[in-house]
Amino acid sequence: MPSSDSNHIEKSFAKDFLSLKAIFEFVGKFSVSNKLNDSQVFSIKFAIEEVFTNMVKYNPGNTHVTISLNREGKKLKVGFVDAEEKPFDITKKEDVNPSLSIEKRRPGGLGIFLIKKLMDDVEYAHDGKYSRIILTKLVE
Repeated sequence: MPSSDSNHIEKSFAKDFLSLKAIFEFVGKFSVSNKLNDSQVFSIKFAIEEVFTNMVKYNPGNTHVTISLNREGKKLKVGFVDAEEKPFDITKKEDVNPSLSIEKRRPGGLGIFLIKKLMDDVEYAHDGKYSRIILTKLVE
């Protein structure tokens, strides 16, 4: 059951690429009620898409991911909760070197690198059963 008010919204989504449309609608409603500009909405949607698709691809065991959006003054926090036996801390993922030519780069990691650049803070926690990721974006 989704919970919401004008500054907080939370909903579980099926762990499936087809859920992206519903996730973007979820973000859109929150963005309108919180008067976010196009640049902020783009950054938030991009980051959510990257984290969610990584959860679908690399941790297929769980059937749902809970996503929350929370506005605390000038901070917008995007939260993810996913059941995960083997933790993967995205904050510890080594950054790619964007100055290398594509032929010299190893595949993977570009999405996480871009999330770290677009968001103002990235947090990760694992309690033995669930992974929690919180992305923070400063908004006006």
